[in-house]
Amino acid sequence: MADGGNFEPTNRNLMEIMKSISNRLESVENKLKMVEVIEKRIGGMETDIKKLWVALDEIGGRSSEAG
Repeated sequence: MADGGNFEPTNRNLMEIMKSISNRLESVENKLKMVEVIEKRIGGMETDIKKLWVALDEIGGRSSEAG
């Protein structure tokens, strides 16, 4: 610190920091991929639920007509 306390990181320090940032970004990307998978599954479930509601409405309509 003979230069007044100024610290300039070495190339090695910079590479370590960049690697750390890269690892964190990878982790975020993986989590986002999982969110996309979950969104697709939920979309499929919503479609199935709508089909069930239609079927239940048809059954309910038939039973009220018969009664």
